[in-house]
Amino acid sequence: MDLSASSSSSDDELFIINVLQLLPRPRFFRDRFNPLADYDDVDFKLRFRLSKLMFMDLLDMISNNITQNTLRNVSLSPILQLLIALRYYATGTFQKAQIGTRNVIERTFGVWKRRFPVLSLGIRTQIQTTLTTIIATAVLHNMLIAANEPLVIDETLLTDDMLDQVPVLPVRQAGNAVQRHLIETVFN
Repeated sequence: MDLSASSSSSDDELFIINVLQLLPRPRFFRDRFNPLADYDDVDFKLRFRLSKLMFMDLLDMISNNITQNTLRNVSLSPILQLLIALRYYATGTFQKAQIGTRNVIERTFGVWKRRFPVLSLGIRTQIQTTLTTIIATAVLHNMLIAANEPLVIDETLLTDDMLDQVPVLPVRQAGNAVQRHLIETVFN
């Protein structure tokens, strides 16, 4: 065996190894667990809160709306999207997220009402004026938060006896008629 031939083949092998190391690793897609095939109807219903038949009906209704039309990636199929969503709803993590969000919202409303006591006292104006007041105080509240303005509460503005002084008598306004009409038509 010639020494130069051995050296040449060794160089070729090193070159091939270097090229292979620089190449990207091939993507590996593992087979996903298929709950439709792997669970019977009882286990499927326990896990996802729907029967397989109801699942398929729901999928037929929404699949066009949740299909990802892309060739750039391997997106989740509508079946997997629906299974993930149903499992999320069934495990109670949705309720936990909702409780956490609700607490944050209630604290935000509390700060907003302390900053603008008109929201705590109750607004007794026409509906359009009430909406304008709510929007204006929300915008002001957000501006004050963005500017890092501290919350200043004047305790003399909002006292228990002040709440008692607010008349509770019904005021004849167009807003009351609109409200009554909405209640009667929507909730009856």
